[in-house]
Amino acid sequence: MADGTLKVGTITTSSGSGSITIPSGVTLSGGGLANTPAFFVYSNGLNTISPSSATKATFNTEFFDSDSVYDTSTNKFTVPSGGAGKYVVTAQAEGQSIAGTSNMNNFETYIYKNGSKIVEGSHSHQNNNGYRIRNTVVSILDLAVADYIEIYVYGETASGNIYVVGTVDAKTNFSAYKLIGA
Repeated sequence: MADGTLKVGTITTSSGSGSITIPSGVTLSGGGLANTPAFFVYSNGLNTISPSSATKATFNTEFFDSDSVYDTSTNKFTVPSGGAGKYVVTAQAEGQSIAGTSNMNNFETYIYKNGSKIVEGSHSHQNNNGYRIRNTVVSILDLAVADYIEIYVYGETASGNIYVVGTVDAKTNFSAYKLIGA
């Protein structure tokens, strides 16, 4: 060991197999041993979108952002230098018809990677229109340095615009974290 750094190829139990126990209070970092970067952002306010048009979702409040990887001015997560790997990406959005009428028949949430839709979650009321529709999209994505992720929403109503509901209880949110060792 030099300068407090232990360099080994493999760590095993004394019998050569099984699991090792890491005591509480120990922090693992570097070498892909931490779930970072990681962030959780949400929309705190109502955002109006036009029906039948995919619109970038706005997330203006950070609950946490371990490595400053989410930009609230552009509403995108960008993989930082040294951050390439597999990420769990989650988005949830709630759409609400304007004027409180039950005329929304479809609401969708999309994950976009580098400007293109790659994952979609949708909820349709078909002919039984609703007042509010919420859906969640979860995916594991293999991301390279400088890849960026954005969330878009899409809704259809019998008439009028749609609100994307954002409140302090984070009904509309976006999060991601790098998988350990990925």
